[in-house]
Amino acid sequence: MVTFHIITIFPEFFSSPLDVGLIRKAREKNIVDFEIIDLKKFGVGKHKLIDDRPYGGGSGMILRPEPVCSAIQSAKIKNPDRKRVILMTPSGELLTQQKLKELSSLSDIVIVCPRYEGVDERVKKYVDEEISIGDYVIHSGDTASLVLIEGVVRLKEGFMSSSPEEEIYFSLLDFPQYTRPRFFENSEVPPVLLSGDHKKIRFWRIEQSVRKTIEKRPDLILKLILQNDELKDFLKDELEKIISYLLTLSYRKGKEIQRRSDFDEKIFSAVFHFFSDMPLENDPFSPF
Repeated sequence: MVTFHIITIFPEFFSSPLDVGLIRKAREKNIVDFEIIDLKKFGVGKHKLIDDRPYGGGSGMILRPEPVCSAIQSAKIKNPDRKRVILMTPSGELLTQQKLKELSSLSDIVIVCPRYEGVDERVKKYVDEEISIGDYVIHSGDTASLVLIEGVVRLKEGFMSSSPEEEIYFSLLDFPQYTRPRFFENSEVPPVLLSGDHKKIRFWRIEQSVRKTIEKRPDLILKLILQNDELKDFLKDELEKIISYLLTLSYRKGKEIQRRSDFDEKIFSAVFHFFSDMPLENDPFSPF
């Protein structure tokens, strides 16, 4: 079981998201537990202050170090050596599936959820690591913590059916999904999905996933190629050029870039065959 100790200004924020759906079932099965720690209880002075204006001027309020550090120490009273303290912050390490896998092996995780303009810099020596969920701005660390929590819990044994082999599929975006009705406005479900031919359906799904990923997330394709000798060998004649091409696509998002159809097709061919030839017990492309 993993226990999350969540330090927050608004404990009520977590009452609904941690008590619905699969997270609720995980709590009932003792896969996960939560301790919600109200930062306001550790406020300073008669008025229980938890924030103040920044030295040097500027807008907004900063969380004071005393209440945050006291709350962290409170969370670490039991089994202090087993608890990982994480600060949710835009300046932290980007959250990845690999990081979630690492965190899923822990039994106790303390999460500090800042609000306003963040926390006093001196808090960070009480923190083991800083984590960001992406290159964008949201209102609070509370929302970000839910992403981390769900990502960790879904990797715990007993939470949902999964297979170690399926991790390779995090390299691809999902294929298009359809349900009833067959006809909607001027759009129809692709006939292959109604064919009953499981092999054709599987290949169609792989093709759609690979093409979508090449178009929208070339960075994922680049990472996949660099981590697999089979793909590097398949592309060896033009490997350096293809890596350079994918790097350009990855780091110039939002800018007009001339696509190389010949490279796109060669990459597609390599990645398609890589996945279509891979025998997996829990194949996410299979109709079963």
